This record gives sequence, C-alpha cells and structure tokens, in this order.
Amino acid sequence: MIRLLFEFRIWLKSHKWLFKSGSFIYYLDWKIRKYLKYKIIDNSVLNKHNKHKCIKYGNDNEVVFTEPLSIFEECTDSLILKQYLNNKFIFERSHYTIFEDVVLVGPEAIAVTKNGSIIVDSCGGNIDLLDKCSPKIFINSKKFDIEAEYSCCAQFVTPYNNNLNKNYWHWVSECLMLMEGIEDFDSHHDLNAKIIINNNPTKYQKQSLELLGYKNDDIILWKYNKVYVKKLIVPSLRRIPFNNSYITNPSAINWIKTKYNISNSINNKKFASRIFIHRKDNTGRGIVNNTDFNLLLNSRSFTSYTLDNMSFNDQINLFYNAKIIISTHGAGLGNIIFSNNPIIIELIGDPTHNHTEYFRIANYLNFKYSNIYCEYSFNDYKDLNKFSFYKEHDIIVDLSVLELYLDNYNIY
Repeated sequence: MIRLLFEFRIWLKSHKWLFKSGSFIYYLDWKIRKYLKYKIIDNSVLNKHNKHKCIKYGNDNEVVFTEPLSIFEECTDSLILKQYLNNKFIFERSHYTIFEDVVLVGPEAIAVTKNGSIIVDSCGGNIDLLDKCSPKIFINSKKFDIEAEYSCCAQFVTPYNNNLNKNYWHWVSECLMLMEGIEDFDSHHDLNAKIIINNNPTKYQKQSLELLGYKNDDIILWKYNKVYVKKLIVPSLRRIPFNNSYITNPSAINWIKTKYNISNSINNKKFASRIFIHRKDNTGRGIVNNTDFNLLLNSRSFTSYTLDNMSFNDQINLFYNAKIIISTHGAGLGNIIFSNNPIIIELIGDPTHNHTEYFRIANYLNFKYSNIYCEYSFNDYKDLNKFSFYKEHDIIVDLSVLELYLDNYNIY
C-alpha cells in the first residue's frame, strides 16, 4: 500500500498543475495541522518543556566569516555571499533528545510518539520538509501494523537519503556529523543505539559507518512500513538558520575531520596533489568549454578525479593529500573537511542559488579559498528544469580568469 502511494506521488509530480491542485486537496488535513502546529514536536517545543530528555554535547562557537581571496578589487559580486561577511554567528552546543515508545512510519521513517505527535527532528528539523515525507502515512500511523520492534535506535532516513534518493553531502551533514551525539549517548548508557539507514545503501554510506566502528549488526536497513522503538535517540541537525539557508556548526566540522583523519591514518594510497573534481556521471554543472579547460589544467599538472565510484576511504585520502583543489559546486566538494590546508578554487554558475556552503567550511578551517562566478547555460536541461525547483545548468569557465588565479597562487 505504502509503496503504491510512493510511486503514485512520483507519477503525479511529473504533471505539474495536476500535482499542485491535487496535492493541496489531498494534503489539506496535514496543511491545517502544520499551520496550527498541532501535535508537532520541534525545537521550540523542546525548549519550552522538560517532558523529553534533551542532552547537550560538543562545543559552543562564535564565527565571523571573512572575504574569499580574490585577484579583483571586489572580492565577489554575489549578494548572497556578501550577507555572511562581517556578521557574528553564535552556535550553542549541539543536542539530542531521547524519546520513549515511538513508532517510525513511511518511506522516510518519520517518528511519531504514542500520543500521535510528530517529531520534526526525525526529518531534518524542518517542518516544511515533512511535506515530502508522505504526510498521509505519518498522520495516520495507527492504521498500519507494526512489522518489527527495537529496543534502542537512532534513525537517519530522510527525503535526501531514502530508498530512491542518495545525496553525498546530505549524508555527511545529516548523518555522519550527528554521530558524535550517538557516541555520547552510548558512552553514558549500557546499551548501544542501533543505526537505521535507508535500504540499499551506497558504498560510501556503508564504508563511512564502518570507519566509525559500526558493523553490519549495528545497522538496520529501513525496509518497513512501521516499526516500534522503545527508546529513540533523535539528534538535532548541527546548524543554525540564516536567510533561507543553514550554517553548519564548526564543532561538527572539526569533530568529523578529526574522527575520520585519525581512523584513516593507516591508508598510504597515493593521489596527486593538484586535483580537479570531475562530475562525469552527474546531472548538471558540466563544463561547456571542457576541451580548452582540460588543456589549461594539464599544462599546470592537474589530475582529474571522478568521485562517483571512489571508496569513501579513498575520497578522504584524495582530499587530505591535495594541495590545490579545483571543482565546480557540488556535494563532492564537501570532502574539503578532510583536507590538510589546501588552496580551493570553486567554479560557480547560477548566482541566484546559495552556493556558499564550501566557502563557509573553508573559512572555518582557515583554508585559502577563491571562487570564480562563471557564465552558465540551461540549454541541456530544458525538459529537466520544467518541474524542478533547482534549475540545473552547465558552466562556461573564463580561462583567462582561472589562469590569473593559478598564477596568483604560484601554480605553474
């Protein structure tokens, strides 16, 4: 039943106006409930009430972002990036909450308490994200039979990492960065929380958990409609909202960097020190003037790498050993959290989107970072972009500007 609803939703999305009008009517009960915040447990509720046990961990931080390094008098034309500069951002300690007697339901394993309250942090802490998680299922959880029971778990299934979708950076930021909280829980209790992740996990998902010490017996693959959990550990995402975006807590960045670089220190596989991250099999952000672009990079002794089929362990080593990294904006660039003081040049296309995540991470870690805003083209994505909120595009790199940056960094 749930599988059929999931597939029907995908079909309906391909018919834009039918989808919008049908969705409004079909989910009207959920929209009213969301608007009234009826039986919704978010951080505002957790802060007001002590009913649920909320545990803090990690460090608090203050951050002021500085300009990216530029060869031009104006560091950037991006108004989106400028809004981060010279502002102080304050991060409180991270936290997780322990819930008793919870059911997980639907394709994204949304957590529902025994009185029917929906736990927003079980879906990335964003109430609007619940719209993508089959609301008809989680608001009617009592209609479904329990298929399995577990004593103590933490779940990391989301709209970005479920049975159909896999996103590398969402996995890193919405699962791996939260594992410090699970380690904190385990260190204070006799029982260890099992980890619930999407069914059919990718290699990088399995390898990243393995490097943290999780074995197959510690992991539950989500292939259920509904399960009961006696004790559910729900970490809040380690970030703060700012102008329709989120800023990752530097404490999470530093923890994951230290944790994986220590676990990875015995790997001696060699990679080039000058690297370009090539989006060979990915949709969007390809380089239109690819031939001339490659000639330039070859003349400066760069090696091109595609991350799609690279193990998580090798990705850590690749970025750890890199001295200069050139990449178009994409999830793989998040691997700079494993780097060791590199120079980073990010190639950015459509300026209307918030392409600032890796600028901010480079700031946290005091890396030399520059970005080049490129001309861009939607020509290859006319059909794809009809129903997409994010308008995918390719980019045209100004090679003379890239040369100036390489010269400025003494990359000959």
